[in-house]
Amino acid sequence: MPGTTPETETAPPGVPTLLARAAAISWRFIVVVVAASIVIAVLVRLRVVVLPVVVSLFIATLLTPISDKLRSWGLRPALAAWATMVSALLVFVGVTTFIVLEAIDESEVLTENLSEATDEIEDWLVDGPLALERDQVRDLRERLGEAASDNSETLTAGAVRFGSIALEVATGAVLTVVLLFFVLKDGHRAGAAVGTLVGTERGDDLRELGVKAWRTMTGYLRGVAITGVVNAVIIGIGLALLGVPLVVPLMLVTFAGAFIPLVGATAAGVLAAMVALVSGGPGTALAVGALVLVVQQVEGDVLAPLVLGRAVRLHAVTILLSLTAGSVVAGIIGAFLAVPLAAVVKTRIEHEPPAQTPTPRGPGHPPPAGGRRKGH
Repeated sequence: MPGTTPETETAPPGVPTLLARAAAISWRFIVVVVAASIVIAVLVRLRVVVLPVVVSLFIATLLTPISDKLRSWGLRPALAAWATMVSALLVFVGVTTFIVLEAIDESEVLTENLSEATDEIEDWLVDGPLALERDQVRDLRERLGEAASDNSETLTAGAVRFGSIALEVATGAVLTVVLLFFVLKDGHRAGAAVGTLVGTERGDDLRELGVKAWRTMTGYLRGVAITGVVNAVIIGIGLALLGVPLVVPLMLVTFAGAFIPLVGATAAGVLAAMVALVSGGPGTALAVGALVLVVQQVEGDVLAPLVLGRAVRLHAVTILLSLTAGSVVAGIIGAFLAVPLAAVVKTRIEHEPPAQTPTPRGPGHPPPAGGRRKGH
């Protein structure tokens, strides 16, 4: 019934009160789950639009202080936004160029070591604890080559699929840049626009909630950056001690991978282990793999929950459950959005709008402003 709650609903004749309350809570829960599932499905379906919006907002949390500083120096909002974006792009291109040049410089050495590493792996399989026959190892290498040749059609289909994904990524990147420009240029006007749409009192409440949500996302990104720096430094020190080349590029890749939950750190670790395998052989690769595994376990179970929990004020268990649920529901996208979304939801739950004094009604009281008496 309208206006009733599970605690106030009366049980039908012959139905226990506890069962009636459980049924009332259950159907409400089912409605909420269905509605949430529909929303999530729509968002995943519209990922080409949703992801650019989210990514542009995330990047804007890092670039807005720079844009605000430029505006305080007298630059027009549009010029400040362009200057900020160009500066960030130059930094990104510079870092990428450095990584590529370092890889090119080391590529000749790594290519020379590749054949030696292959021979060392073969010798380890024969002389190591597995004690395989050399003919078996060579037969295995031949089978791998034949499998790669036989699966050429699958690889071609994968290349076509990669092309469609690349087109989707390119479209999203262009949309992200456009949205980022307008967020940096007109983001400070969002509060006034909200006030115009929903009214002054409600607008003030929504603006306050927006500021809290913005601070939450900023804290989340800063927390991720801190964990990324710690991971990169520890792994970089370990790579340098083991004599692995490309230390600085691998550190930068590790730092960037921290912003991609679950997959990013794993991909960076695999890349480091592959470089170690080519440059130093199986022993060095196993040592790097062990180092990466330990660092990831400490980061995932201790550092990230503590740092992110302090940044977004979420309990470590909440962060772990959010990451797991997000990855199950929407894969990498869900894991990427899980923690900030949980933090924003928590901010909304904790945010109490100012109490509104009810407008008195009755004889001698005028109608609300803008209202009309019945019959006029």
